[in-house]
Amino acid sequence: MKNLIEYKAGLMVLRARMFEPDSRKGLLYLCLMETEIHICWKDRRTDRVELDILAVPGVPRFQRVSQVNTGRVYVLRFEGARQRHFFWMQEAFPERDDDFCRRFNELIVASKEPEPPKIELLDPDHPRGGGGSDVPAPPPPGKLGALATSVLGFLGKVGNSLLELVKNALVPEGQAPESFLDPDLRQPESLATAMRRQMSSSLELMDFSPESLHRLMACLPMDSDREVIESQAAATAVPAAVADTLKMGLVADHVRSAQFYEALLEFESAFQRCQLVGSLEALSLGPAALRAALDGDFEGFLWILNEPGAFIEEQEDAN
Repeated sequence: MKNLIEYKAGLMVLRARMFEPDSRKGLLYLCLMETEIHICWKDRRTDRVELDILAVPGVPRFQRVSQVNTGRVYVLRFEGARQRHFFWMQEAFPERDDDFCRRFNELIVASKEPEPPKIELLDPDHPRGGGGSDVPAPPPPGKLGALATSVLGFLGKVGNSLLELVKNALVPEGQAPESFLDPDLRQPESLATAMRRQMSSSLELMDFSPESLHRLMACLPMDSDREVIESQAAATAVPAAVADTLKMGLVADHVRSAQFYEALLEFESAFQRCQLVGSLEALSLGPAALRAALDGDFEGFLWILNEPGAFIEEQEDAN
């Protein structure tokens, strides 16, 4: 069975809202099975088919993912369904991607015609050329010398062309793209951005206990401003209310800083990729918080931290 069209392409795997390239060498192709066209993907190394979808005319659509600019990524979508399959192109020549995409969609549309696209299938049980065997008979012994001379002459004429073919065959395949956020997620802004804005406007309105304020101060980097405020707070001549106001001002300035925002963005990104699970386990988090960490659910994780029993120690104290 011959493929109608094929293209070297790898899979993209969804992990915690991020699509990451599968490093395996793959082949995306359309094939004709009886009268139906199937969309398939297989591992080129093992020849194992891992994707086999019936191409219902007008339902699947293959198109480039314009939001990704670090690689050549295409998506197979299905009208009226949430099912999607992302691929990264592994062919060496990017200029061929659009031609493959166009032909891919044309073949699927053509499959709704009364007769599907024609393709020449070779029947191993039917001899070619009007009869006889596919394997030619050996030449008479007297002609071997003439054949050898002809072959050498042919190689001498096309030697350079063969070298070019070999060079093209050895061209490196397309590079894998970087991981990217699911383009279908509707997030006008990152949660880190919303958190920074909300915290900046609400911190000064919060009534922190002296213990909570002390813990917040301990999280700040030790700089000259913190040293001055802590030395003033330690002086008995400074009223406690004044010292607390100075501390809150320092905390608010830190939350508004560019360094804090960058750190918050990096934390959110690493959390959504599930890269912090091991570090978070060392913090004695409860099972609900760890489940959110394993799912990459940053917002749910933050809500759980505000609930009683978010940490194992709190659960043990309650018992």
